[in-house]
Amino acid sequence: MPLTVERVRDAFKRSYGNIVATAEACGVVRSAIYSYMKSHPELLQDLEDARQAHLDNVESRFYADCLKDDHKYQPSRIHYLRTRGRDRGWAERHEISGVGGGPIESMSTTTTTVNGVVTVQHTIAGVIDQLTAVLAAEMGLGDLIGKLASESALGAQLPLGEGGECNAATEELGDE
Repeated sequence: MPLTVERVRDAFKRSYGNIVATAEACGVVRSAIYSYMKSHPELLQDLEDARQAHLDNVESRFYADCLKDDHKYQPSRIHYLRTRGRDRGWAERHEISGVGGGPIESMSTTTTTVNGVVTVQHTIAGVIDQLTAVLAAEMGLGDLIGKLASESALGAQLPLGEGGECNAATEELGDE
C-alpha cells in the first residue's frame, strides 16, 4: 500500500509521533517515512502536533496523580510545585559559601624559579576544596565526598590561565 499524507498523518496520531511505530503501521522502514516527510513538509507540523498531544496526555495524568490523596504521590506533588510553582516561591535555592560560612577563596599563586625562568602557576584548588566541603555538608555525604575529592581530580591542583582557561601560565621574567 503506497504512502499517502493522510495515512502517515493518521499513523503519527496513533503512535504519538514515534517514527518507528509510524513506519511499522505504514508497512515501510523508518527511512521511508523521513524521505516522504522531505517531499511533504506539511507532515512536520503533524509530527510535532502528535508529539505535543502525547506530552499533554502525560502531563494530564501526572497532574491527576498529584491530586490523589495518597502519600506515594508526594514526590510528584513536590516536582510539580518546583517546576510549575516557581513564581509562587516553590523554587529551590542553594547558597554556596566558604568553609564555616566564610567567603570562598578565589585563587592562589605559586611562583618558582628554575635557571632564571620564573614560572607563575595560578590554581583554584582552594575553591574546589571549599565547594566540595559545602556540598558534602548540605547533602549529608561528608565522608564519601571528602574521600572521593582527595582521591580524584577534585583534590588536585587545577592550573588557571589569564583568560580563565585551565592551563599553566609561564612567564619569563629574567634577572631583575
